[in-house]
Amino acid sequence: MMLRKVLDQERPQELPLKGWPKAFKRIWARQRKIGFENFVKGWMTKEWRRVLQSKRYQSKDAVSQVAQMITAIWEILCEPLWELRNNILARTDNPTVLREQKTLQERLLWFKRFAGQVLAQRHRKLTDFAREEVNNWNRKQCRKRLKTLAIAREIYEIECKQRVRGQRVMTEWLEARLIHDTAD
Repeated sequence: MMLRKVLDQERPQELPLKGWPKAFKRIWARQRKIGFENFVKGWMTKEWRRVLQSKRYQSKDAVSQVAQMITAIWEILCEPLWELRNNILARTDNPTVLREQKTLQERLLWFKRFAGQVLAQRHRKLTDFAREEVNNWNRKQCRKRLKTLAIAREIYEIECKQRVRGQRVMTEWLEARLIHDTAD
């Protein structure tokens, strides 16, 4: 869909080929036959290999012509496609970005609501944030906090399993030691 939009805007089939060697014009015509969508996917016409392997295009001047051709194709097909893709990903009114932001914020608020059930006492301070504060965080900040909370939750689950098996948790010993040392 994105490629179709780029192709419709740029009309590469009607590219002015003035000054291009005949071999490149032939490549362009053959690539047009198999489709420019295929070029972006890596399916290029066999004519490319023939031209690049021919002795005529082994000189320094010919290499520069090939580089110009590849640059032209890159600028016509690939850069507009990347620009369109990046615009979709980065623009603020993108529905996907807005949905993701909302999901991240809801997940953070879930951790805040259920911190007593899914986090150890020492990790509950990670949920000391206000709802308004979460609404002001960007996606990167939300992801970073969620990653930390997910790790803390995983640690708590491991500790709970150890307790069920009758094992003592190392953090209990450390916490008791810290309390004992600070009391002296």
